Amino acid sequence: MRFRIAVVGFGLLMVSGGCGGPDIQTRHRDWSSYTGPGAAVLNEPEVPLPQVAWDPNEPLNRDFEAFNQGAVKYAVGPATRGWRAVTPKAGRKRLDMAHTNLGFPRRAVNNLLQGEWGNAGTETGRFLINTTVGLLGFFDPAEGWGMPAPAAEDTGLTMTKAGWEESDYIFLPFLGPTTTRDLIGKIPDTLLDIGFWIGGWVNGLLRFNQASDVIPTYEGLVEGNQDPYMLMRMAWNVLRSAAVANFRYVPGTGVEDQTLEAVFMVPLDPNFFRKSKGGKVTMPGTGKQLPYELWMQPEPAPMAYVIPGLGSHRLSNQPLALAESLYDGGWSVIVISSAFNFDFIENGSSAPMVGYTPIDVGDIHTAFDLVDQVVVDEYGESRITGRSLMGISMGSFHTAFLAGIQGMGVVDGRVQFDQFAAFALPVNLHYGLQVLDDYYRAPLEWPAAEIEDRMVATVRKALQLGDGTFRPGEQMPFSELEARWLIGFAFRLTAMDLIWTTQSLDNRGVLLTELDPEFRTPAYWEILEYGWEEYFYAFLLPWLLEEGLVNNADEAFDAANLHHVEAGLIGNERLWVYGSDNDFLRRPEDNAWLERTLALGHLELAHDGGHLGNAWNPQLRAQVLAELKAHLEGTPVPTK
Repeated sequence: MRFRIAVVGFGLLMVSGGCGGPDIQTRHRDWSSYTGPGAAVLNEPEVPLPQVAWDPNEPLNRDFEAFNQGAVKYAVGPATRGWRAVTPKAGRKRLDMAHTNLGFPRRAVNNLLQGEWGNAGTETGRFLINTTVGLLGFFDPAEGWGMPAPAAEDTGLTMTKAGWEESDYIFLPFLGPTTTRDLIGKIPDTLLDIGFWIGGWVNGLLRFNQASDVIPTYEGLVEGNQDPYMLMRMAWNVLRSAAVANFRYVPGTGVEDQTLEAVFMVPLDPNFFRKSKGGKVTMPGTGKQLPYELWMQPEPAPMAYVIPGLGSHRLSNQPLALAESLYDGGWSVIVISSAFNFDFIENGSSAPMVGYTPIDVGDIHTAFDLVDQVVVDEYGESRITGRSLMGISMGSFHTAFLAGIQGMGVVDGRVQFDQFAAFALPVNLHYGLQVLDDYYRAPLEWPAAEIEDRMVATVRKALQLGDGTFRPGEQMPFSELEARWLIGFAFRLTAMDLIWTTQSLDNRGVLLTELDPEFRTPAYWEILEYGWEEYFYAFLLPWLLEEGLVNNADEAFDAANLHHVEAGLIGNERLWVYGSDNDFLRRPEDNAWLERTLALGHLELAHDGGHLGNAWNPQLRAQVLAELKAHLEGTPVPTK
């Protein structure tokens, strides 16, 4: 899935406009006369997002997409897994190249229709060379001879450049995302494809092979997201608009944000998640079943209980990459979704509003306790040689918070941990979430007339990097401001998912737009006006005050700070913290506090890397996890 899935959410720039269909209109609450807690925050200026595509048939499109999900889950997915198992990746790539070669007439004719004579000539030359010397297109000698492939053109793009710019978005079974314009364009495109005239099993095999490497990405998107339809629509619209503009990124010279390299933290084996023995436990606070993933070693081993980052699903790339490294390093592994993810909110949260740390941590502790009981009942206590709680980013905050509680001697019968490991640890959540909101508003520093174009260009650059040519450690084509906005935008989409999920379960009356699960776009546009701090003041704090859990905002913020459990963290020999010295979610005084508070030698901060920017390196992960395993088992620590 690599970079593309990490940034797929940025395609929100291309979703439908602010108005819904004839029955649902986006409404906006006016906070200008509000004078209560957070009034200044709730009246902060917001980034004006572009509105470029239109999806008037969203309910029907969602039905078709749901049909697609079923077809992939029960038929297409199993078939492509079998194909990938018997066909090496190199073989699939050659078949895909041959299939692409057969589409030469479509690309050449549309280049001619657009007046791109040079590109049409290049396409013709590439076809002649690759069909003969390249053995029917199974190889691409033309690339090595100085004839790289120009941008792929089709009839839909030709009609767009001829003036048909606006077109309704539609989703069709098996065909997937398109528009009415592009669907019409598929007729001549099909007739201009040599594969169509070859027909039969050959063309069918080539198309099936092409789909086989896309299906795992689709399956991961469906499994790990609250609204996969929205994300697919977003990504398709951005990529299509980039094709219309013949967009190509140019590496920038500005200072990049090292944090973006965290998108390369992915499992080495794309099928690793299938090796999990998943299960569910019934949560007492909801009466619902919370899913978990389990990778069990065949012999006795230490168990790692993993909490993902802010809003991450248990099958997101980062927790899967950590789980894979743990399992390969000899650990058994249990992973649940973040307390801020729809999966946990719907099934595991005992409170209607998530974000109050004592409750969130309690729910997480309960979940792991129940899963631990299931594992012990099935495998026996002897199969677990030690228990280590590990967290990433927000998950690391919850890990350290629970370490503080346990360090203060609070024992309530739930599972206790022998070790805690926090990766990219925030100290003060209020500060960290303020930073994410500030990053989202970074485009306001651009000239007002340029904001929309610059945001679209930034998103296109991010999605263009999904072709795999970019590698960690290379110069990213983003300015510092662009990188900040990409990070802020990603987390604003997480906040959108959080607000949609909580308000769908228990509408607090803050949102004015109807929450229709079949026509979500109008509500999404209103929800996007609320950042993390705004969620706290508009949704969470009123509930906390109603329940008598806090008396004011300061008390709630105090509970979202590791200083709240400082007594249990001072000299805590069970807690290990790893990260970078320039993590933007921590202030210099936070780093100093960690150095004073943690046990000697239990804080390891690499020089540079941003927030999780070094975590992509599997060798580094393996080294850290081997050290933790040695500390847990009391064996010699491996030499670095």
